[in-house]
Amino acid sequence: MKNAYNLDKKLSRSAAVRTSLVLVMLLVAILFLSPYARYKLKRISAKAEMTLSKWNNREPRLISIVGESGLPGAQVQVLDSRSGWAALCDSEGRFVLPGVTWYSGATYDLIFSTGDQKGRSVRISVPCEPPAEAIIDIGRINPELGYEVDLYDLPGISSVTYEGYDFRNRDYYRELFDRLTEGKISDEERIDAVNRYIAEKLNYRETAWELGSPRRILERGSQYCGHLGTAMAAVLAVAYPTRVIHLSDREAVPNTHAVVEVYYRGKWHLYDPTYGVRFKSRESNVASYRDVRLDTSLIAQDLFSDFRRKYPKISLGWMQGVYGSGYHHYYVWSFACSQFSHTWWDYPDGRDYVPRGGRILLAAAGIRPGTTVTYHIREEGKNDDALVLTTRGKSNSACILNQEESPPIDLPPGTYNVFVDLEDGNVSGSDPVPARITNWRLRAKLKVK
Repeated sequence: MKNAYNLDKKLSRSAAVRTSLVLVMLLVAILFLSPYARYKLKRISAKAEMTLSKWNNREPRLISIVGESGLPGAQVQVLDSRSGWAALCDSEGRFVLPGVTWYSGATYDLIFSTGDQKGRSVRISVPCEPPAEAIIDIGRINPELGYEVDLYDLPGISSVTYEGYDFRNRDYYRELFDRLTEGKISDEERIDAVNRYIAEKLNYRETAWELGSPRRILERGSQYCGHLGTAMAAVLAVAYPTRVIHLSDREAVPNTHAVVEVYYRGKWHLYDPTYGVRFKSRESNVASYRDVRLDTSLIAQDLFSDFRRKYPKISLGWMQGVYGSGYHHYYVWSFACSQFSHTWWDYPDGRDYVPRGGRILLAAAGIRPGTTVTYHIREEGKNDDALVLTTRGKSNSACILNQEESPPIDLPPGTYNVFVDLEDGNVSGSDPVPARITNWRLRAKLKVK
């Protein structure tokens, strides 16, 4: 009996040791293999440090971080920003990043980026004593000394808000887009038509603060720029990647504004649906938000003449400060399988055409996982396919087919219609077969030169 007892003790001890080893191994795996787990541990540590800071009579407070990156127009943001504001550097690479929570012993991960996909993370520490004027100057920062991060999957990004598309009214938006852009050839013509239409919905008598559906704004109007921007993005999303940008200046009582950026020909382009305007860059293209941030003289006052005739008493003197601060927050549509199925294509390298033998970029959202998209390219006025392109990649689990380079477009110079077939991700799970959208004509025409 004694030997059996000792054996049980040894077995129990051995099991405990094995369990402990497994737990340690799991902890090590979490720490070294899971960025999200490391992020969560840092969050827990930060909350503990805030509590300790309070105990030491150093109350956490909001500050601004001032610095210089050497990257004109680069975006700067701090992970887990309480305010959700990011900033664009000025023409000399300087930035002011507002709404950052200071506490004794705080460290911050600053993310610098010049594109939408990748950035560089630099960790900084701040003084243990609270700054006298709620500003901390960190001087010159070299982002190249940081490590590369993927912006889309990076935990702690708070400068982007993802909102589900209004699926219930998707056909309404699609039909409205088709009607407004009928006969329009270029991207600028199509988007200008939508921009002017939304500007007609500016209604200072409509004071409802809750957005509800973008369709409500299109039918009743609104006095709020954020509502008008959301409505424009809902219409354009049937054909273009879009995002709404909320802007603010540096005043004690801040002025704010909302505009829309639309992605085509490999770049973002800014439109203001409150006033129905867009600004021209020095190269005479439709400017991006970054362009206007770097050069607020692009805000030509004669563009607002129609608005001033209607509303002569409303001042627009705040506008340069709102663009010139660099403060911004993005609102982006999130398309899941339960959302709006749609597809598009784009010219690479900033062109508005594809040279014969060149390639275009193919993309889709809201389509069934594991499916492809087929593009039918036809001469105008003909129903026969001049060229058929089927994507090689498959829609991923997020129902996205990312931009994929097409095979060579070996067609004679001319303008072609584009039709698509895709698997609709909006069918219910009880349906025996996926619904297909077939022969859907895209408004964008393909130009071959």
